[in-house]
Amino acid sequence: MRRVWLILLAILTLSACSPTWRPSVDEVQVRGRDLVATFEDGGAVSSRDGGRTWQPSDAPSLTTQTSMCVPKKARCYMIDPGRLKVLESDDGKAWRTSWEIPSGQAELLGRNLGGTPQSVSLAVQATSRGHVVAVANQADGLAIRDEDGVWRRVAFDDDHDVTAPVDLDQNGPIGIESWVALMVGAWVLLAGFAIASGRAGLAALASIGFLALVIGVPTAAFSADGPFSIAVLCSFALAGMLTGSWITAGLRGRALGTVLGTGVLVSLGVLAPFRAWSMGLLPGYDIALQMSVGLGLLFVLVGLALVYRWGRSDR
Repeated sequence: MRRVWLILLAILTLSACSPTWRPSVDEVQVRGRDLVATFEDGGAVSSRDGGRTWQPSDAPSLTTQTSMCVPKKARCYMIDPGRLKVLESDDGKAWRTSWEIPSGQAELLGRNLGGTPQSVSLAVQATSRGHVVAVANQADGLAIRDEDGVWRRVAFDDDHDVTAPVDLDQNGPIGIESWVALMVGAWVLLAGFAIASGRAGLAALASIGFLALVIGVPTAAFSADGPFSIAVLCSFALAGMLTGSWITAGLRGRALGTVLGTGVLVSLGVLAPFRAWSMGLLPGYDIALQMSVGLGLLFVLVGLALVYRWGRSDR
């Protein structure tokens, strides 16, 4: 029994990490010899060496540009709205990708930053060696193209000092998904105790627990901090019903092991695709969601069928 709780707690431990807060860079422009980046909070930094170093600066008036050409040259750049992506063209007609963070990595980056950033402003500056490009990417900071055509990311901390950007391979936090996996697993345990014991009272309790599940999960997934308290109450209600059922059912041996094992496997089945996505092993969140629903339903049906077959015969 202790091992079961340790496994369930490990599900949360594997995913317990918080987003990294970064100030949002919402504007970048050329002002004289300087590149100037403006933050959402009104602060600004400037660079006089093509984006290699940055210093505090006065915030200029906002003149957001999403496309710009190299002065006296045919090369032009523009951002791809809604994405972390920059396009370039030599004639203004045929455009190709100059820099981007693929959508799958951008989703993970958004989890680590507390919201998916996108490219919102662009500036091009001519230099003695060619030109540089600076792109404002909100909480991800800036993307800088140097004179040699090499792109790099520049991030800022809450004091507007340059800091290391969030690693694109860093695991994303999946706290809500972990909580949902535990809720689903807890309800399967509740249903398993009802099926294995054959008690009508526990069956009614399992039905009430299912109601707590269908109310709590959407609330946790889609609601703001205020309504989230409803999800917390549902969690405590489900935990209380589970504890009562565990005591009342009086299961032992294979019956108890089948119920407990089913609950753990269902939780792991629901969580595993999200964990794989957070590690970059799946290309998109939608795929992880579909796999999670499919695995969860499969494990619930198979597990409760085994509980009915083995649990009732062993009680």
